Amino acid sequence: SSKKGDDGHGHGEGGEEHEEGVIKLLPEQLEASGIGVVSVRQGSLSHQVTVPGRIVADADRMAQIVPKVSGIVIEARKNLGDKVEKGEVLALIESREMAEASAEYQASIRAAELARTTFNRETSLWEKKVTAEQDYLSAKNASQEAQIRLDLAKQKMQTLGGEANNGTPSRYHELKSPLDGLVVERDLTLGAFADTSSKAFTVADLSVLWVETSIAPNDLPRVKEGQSAFIESAGKQGEGKLIFVSPVINP
Repeated sequence: SSKKGDDGHGHGEGGEEHEEGVIKLLPEQLEASGIGVVSVRQGSLSHQVTVPGRIVADADRMAQIVPKVSGIVIEARKNLGDKVEKGEVLALIESREMAEASAEYQASIRAAELARTTFNRETSLWEKKVTAEQDYLSAKNASQEAQIRLDLAKQKMQTLGGEANNGTPSRYHELKSPLDGLVVERDLTLGAFADTSSKAFTVADLSVLWVETSIAPNDLPRVKEGQSAFIESAGKQGEGKLIFVSPVINP
């Protein structure tokens, strides 16, 4: 039996009947709950993959600096963490090879000056018909050959790291930084012997960094170069771009 006004479904007289599984909310309830209502439309669903990573220096912005000659380290101007600029001297190395190159360069300067003076004198005499043309041509060839030897000696000095400026070459091999950055490694000791296999400094530009990650094989189909990547570390966040996916799976 049921009471008067009861329809047998638990709804009293004058009560509102609700569809099963439907909850109706008033506009003020929607606003208070932070619920928004939008029309159904086409779109794409995003999928995030969270993986551990390791922050490393950008290999294109890092340089390992090795001496071009063997010798004794007589001066080390930079330490770990020091800022350096491109072309700045990091250390000086004294070597026999540099001494020989410096002596050769200075001798070439004197020989070129002497040959040029002789050529100028022979040119003047030949123009005045005092000397034979053969003497003039010989002096000209000698001056040109002396200049070639001088240029080669200067180039050798520059290649070895002893820049020749104003005819006064450095007798030391200058270790220079090839880029702007920070000294992140220093394996050079004052007074020690260094050779062409010794890594003296490592300089890195840390304005741009790489993050190396390990992605599970099941997630690889979702990963493509050019996608955005979000990095979190020690409470800090950053955004980058995926630049390389290795075709080889690490066993």
